[in-house]
Amino acid sequence: MDWPISVVCLLGLLLYQVALTQVAFGRNTKLHAARAQMRRGEQALQQANDALRQQLDEIHVLQAKLNEQANRDPLTGLYNRRYLDDTLARELARCKREGQPLSLMLIDIDHFKHVNDTYGHPAGDEVIKTMARMLDARARSADVACRYGGEEFLMLLPQMPLDAALQRAEQWRNDFCTATVEFGDFRIQSTLSVGIATYPGDGTSPELLIGNADRALYRAKQEGRNRVVAFSGP
Repeated sequence: MDWPISVVCLLGLLLYQVALTQVAFGRNTKLHAARAQMRRGEQALQQANDALRQQLDEIHVLQAKLNEQANRDPLTGLYNRRYLDDTLARELARCKREGQPLSLMLIDIDHFKHVNDTYGHPAGDEVIKTMARMLDARARSADVACRYGGEEFLMLLPQMPLDAALQRAEQWRNDFCTATVEFGDFRIQSTLSVGIATYPGDGTSPELLIGNADRALYRAKQEGRNRVVAFSGP
């Protein structure tokens, strides 16, 4: 009678092993499914992170473009007075630290109202853009060319002494007065008046430098226009 008992025990053991195998297989199946789901979740999270990073990069690029547009004159593409306010103070402080000069030019297109009245405002805009292109093309990398307002421009020239600024201004004045601006059937020629002030002799603050350059420009106009005048005191 021992063999039936042995057979029953063997069958019971076999069934137990089969049950354990099924349980293990079920657990492995669930584990693989959980791992696959986790991988899909990680991939989805990575894709979301990549999309977010791309959106942030696009936002940064857009912010940079908006900041650049806020600092640029829309007609000429030169920097505007908002940008100048920050840059002049910073460059002046740097020149003070390094013991370097800094020259500032105020440049005005002579009789610009006559250009607008004679040829029209679009033609006047073309004269302004021609002036802006000339300043931008011949400026050093450290120079800052600004449209200061209307037909007036400001050139910020770090580390440039007065004699070099006078030479540069005379070159710009001569080039502009000999250039011809073509607009439709019109051939327009204009001249420039330039006032220069140089740190440290003509001022140690942005306000004083701009004010003294403006006084020099006024003298250039009073003395007949189409000339460069350096500030020489009250």
